[in-house]
Amino acid sequence: MALYRVVVLQHAELEGLGTFGPLLQQECGLDLLEAFAGEEAYRRRVEALLPDPGIDALVVMGGPQSAAELGRHPVLEHSLRLLRRAVREDLPVLGVCLGAQLLALALGGRVWAGRTRGKGPEVGWQALRLTPRGSVDPAFHSFAEIDPAFHWHWDSFDLPPRAWRLAETASYPNQAFRWGRWAYGLQFHLEVTGLMVSNLVDGNADRLAGLRRVDPDMMVARAARCAPLLLPKATTMIDFFLECVRRRAQERETGPSYSGREGVRPRA
Repeated sequence: MALYRVVVLQHAELEGLGTFGPLLQQECGLDLLEAFAGEEAYRRRVEALLPDPGIDALVVMGGPQSAAELGRHPVLEHSLRLLRRAVREDLPVLGVCLGAQLLALALGGRVWAGRTRGKGPEVGWQALRLTPRGSVDPAFHSFAEIDPAFHWHWDSFDLPPRAWRLAETASYPNQAFRWGRWAYGLQFHLEVTGLMVSNLVDGNADRLAGLRRVDPDMMVARAARCAPLLLPKATTMIDFFLECVRRRAQERETGPSYSGREGVRPRA
């Protein structure tokens, strides 16, 4: 029996929870809202949650939509409304790729297209570095870098006020951040499997065809070796996220408390 209720916002059929799904389902029932199934149905489901979410956490996944162009993607406005409500309710939040960009936007950051700053897409397998803050954050403990990580983004974001940067690459320094006690944004992907990478490549062949220094066949070939290496890191991430969910649920019954062991707070 699931102990907690987690809402998952999925913006694209090919960008689901991956390995995060079974890890979350150890303790959580997952309520999946599919933005790609139609805006009107998605809007109704989001609006049903807004008055009183009645949930324990929110997970927001990736998609091809651009959070830098909200006017072109009305479904993202609905996702933002629920994200803002979750933050106001102090719920644990995990945003991945587009989800991280939307979280940054909900917290007062800015999302921008890479091309507007002379940057190309970051696509494929590439190492990223943890910052000093990231190396002591409970969500990333036990590894000093993530090599390799899977990247699949054309846009990025400026950190929202009072957020900690946790991971970076040379091209896109804001790869992961934490805001407050338990709101996390990951620009990169820990959750992918080899099959997910293969499906992403097949489903975006036209989009990838014009990219220099991107070899789709090599990307898929590397996934067979690299994707399994991400699972221990995904497990560390979700184990801590579940701990946040448990603590938040306990606070509803006993009232809020803070211990230094709960992790690092952002700057005031």
